Amino acid sequence: IAVAVVLSLTIAQKGITAPMARLRERMASLAAGEARAEIDGLDRKDEIGQMAEAVEVFRHNALERTRLEQEADANRSLSEKERIARDEQKAKEAADTQYAVDNLANGLSRLSDGDVSYRISQPFVAHLDTVRENFNASAEKLQSALTRVAENARGIDAGANEIRAAADDLAKRTEQQAASVEET
Repeated sequence: IAVAVVLSLTIAQKGITAPMARLRERMASLAAGEARAEIDGLDRKDEIGQMAEAVEVFRHNALERTRLEQEADANRSLSEKERIARDEQKAKEAADTQYAVDNLANGLSRLSDGDVSYRISQPFVAHLDTVRENFNASAEKLQSALTRVAENARGIDAGANEIRAAADDLAKRTEQQAASVEET
């Protein structure tokens, strides 16, 4: 009887209690987040095997949840990267626009100070470079018009000088004639 009791206790320990303890430990580790390790007892056809199959379902669900979380994180990081790229693009466009505005302001300031020979030589970004070209063309036309005005002014000045010289000469002759008339 003692041998039978010891033998039955050993069989119960190895066949029931130990597998239940391992299954309990595996369930605790699964609850703690460890879903990678396999579940012991899946090959058994008794109640312990059924419990192991139920725990295996929980393990698969935990693995799937982890996979979905990783996909969501990847999507979030991808959308975050896209947002950062859009922000960088907007910042670059704003910097390009600011550069163009600053150069145009400098050019207009130089024109208002009388420097009609100033041109913006540094090209802008493609969609703003037309503005630079238009500014340079306008400055060129203004310089050409002012050059023609200056040439005309020099011609008028030369004509005025000739008229003044002729008037002075006429005044001298009139003075001389008046003096001759007085003597006469």
